[in-house]
Amino acid sequence: MEFHATNIDSSQNEHFREDCKLYTKSVIVADFVDGKQVRWKNLEKIWMLTGNKVEFAKYIQTEVRAFLDTPQ
Repeated sequence: MEFHATNIDSSQNEHFREDCKLYTKSVIVADFVDGKQVRWKNLEKIWMLTGNKVEFAKYIQTEVRAFLDTPQ
């Protein structure tokens, strides 16, 4: 597992806006095989939980675990 902060306003990363349907800051969980993205999920509920650190962290952990446990 790796963490990458990506500036989608940079021309080299613009494709993420379209690929992941992004319009603002987001948390994306993605799976790569041989350097190619094969699936992804936008954790859209982060904005409802930004004021609650405990619930925010719990949501991220739960979603990442579920993503990792789901077969490709």
